[in-house]
Amino acid sequence: MIPSSHHGNWRGASRVWWDGPRRDADLTIAVDATHVAYSYRPERMPLQTGAIKLSADTAGVRADWVVGTETAANAMHLQGVLQDGLICLYDVPPEGEVAEWHLQIEIDARDPEYFSIRVFRAAPGEAHLLALDLTCARSGECVVHPARRELWLPP
Repeated sequence: MIPSSHHGNWRGASRVWWDGPRRDADLTIAVDATHVAYSYRPERMPLQTGAIKLSADTAGVRADWVVGTETAANAMHLQGVLQDGLICLYDVPPEGEVAEWHLQIEIDARDPEYFSIRVFRAAPGEAHLLALDLTCARSGECVVHPARRELWLPP
């Protein structure tokens, strides 16, 4: 699912707007065909970790996203599509529940020199805003992907 050109360990930068002003931190990501694990530590915050397990299904791509110390039983379930190295995932609330927030996750392996995970969130009926950007360069430098510079939201 994730191209073999992107398997292995990556270093980069995280940008977090999840609950306030932007916080930046160094980032590590480990990637294989169906699994992505990441960790970063923004200033004055505990270590942040997460994992996304991918699988194919009849509708496209299915993912289970586990954050921090949560277990697979508490994973957020997402559905999506894979096209040309870009996996776009959308949250799937449990049947009968109305989500307080909607999430969209993009896992981008289109450029062989970069790997990124971007998480957008929105209240129902509102535009999706970038909440988490995890971008790595093969070089190991903490950089912003040059093609994405204009997409960052202000702090």
